[in-house]
Amino acid sequence: SLLLGLSNLNKKNAISGIEGLMNRVDSDVVVLRTVGGWNFSSVKRVLVPVGGRGGQDLLRARLLGSLQYTGIEKITYLQVLAETAGDDDLRRSRKSLKRQAEDEQAENAEIIITKSSGPTEEIIRRAADFDLLILGLQRLSRRRKIFGDAVLKIAKKTKCGLILINRKG
Repeated sequence: SLLLGLSNLNKKNAISGIEGLMNRVDSDVVVLRTVGGWNFSSVKRVLVPVGGRGGQDLLRARLLGSLQYTGIEKITYLQVLAETAGDDDLRRSRKSLKRQAEDEQAENAEIIITKSSGPTEEIIRRAADFDLLILGLQRLSRRRKIFGDAVLKIAKKTKCGLILINRKG
């Protein structure tokens, strides 16, 4: 795995440089963004938004497994559905997310399924109550990985620690 730091989100060259590096390496990539005074030992609550497309599950499971040894009290999985989602959609999503949390061995996992017309804004709003946010990066193809507008907006508007993950392959 390759661990990268993300220090200045306002510099376009910094983002494109990290994306270029991610696209050249054949390894898992983890990008860490912290804010002043943040450290892993202070992490008690972790928010894991899940878009339902998968692909990051194995890497996220390894990361969460390691973090659980640091004293995390709660891992919350969040899935934001369209406002038009019905009760059946909510039930299926809850069942799927619960199974995913179990597969990732997230102890004391909380499952939140919500509806919103603005999933990015919902994630930003909820992240205010957490110490760490874990997001998957967008992969367009095996060799084309990007941050994407939603991830960059979330990174710019949140104050908690942020880990962005992208699985190789």
